[in-house]
Amino acid sequence: MQNKSFRRLFILCLTLTIPATLFALPSDKTEPATISSNSADYNQKTGISIFTGNVVIIQGTTKITAAQITTYNGPKQQLSKAIAIGSKNKPAIYQTIPKKGDAVFTASANRIEYLPPQNEVLLIGNGKLQQKNNILSSDYIIYNQKTGELKTKHIGTSRTTIVLESAEKSGPSITNQK
Repeated sequence: MQNKSFRRLFILCLTLTIPATLFALPSDKTEPATISSNSADYNQKTGISIFTGNVVIIQGTTKITAAQITTYNGPKQQLSKAIAIGSKNKPAIYQTIPKKGDAVFTASANRIEYLPPQNEVLLIGNGKLQQKNNILSSDYIIYNQKTGELKTKHIGTSRTTIVLESAEKSGPSITNQK
């Protein structure tokens, strides 16, 4: 019985690393994943896992930090949804190196949702994508991994503004105005 529980916990840990390797170097997938938090709660019946308090997931060049990360697994232990929530003063942050030689790619928001069935990543509340000086920020950002489509939505009084710099100055800069 204890071996079965260990196996389920191991599968849980593997499903947590799936969102961490979406934009990352292919070699990150073969690296060990380390998950640390102040507390962890895993419910085998519901498939819901909650990691709370200074949550840090590291796998290769990929690092996710949040106040809380909740994962939802289906009946076959497949990840159906993962939600990273920042604290009052600090957003949830996802960092990785997409390709060898690339600069660090960072995504941050009050709430980051990863929805594997829809191939989508949502950045909700103070969303920001940044690589070098290229920045996209908006209160609501939707990224479809399958199509490569990126959308922002107008929420409240926020707006998405795009400022394009010359390629010699390291590309476009996109900022959000309120």
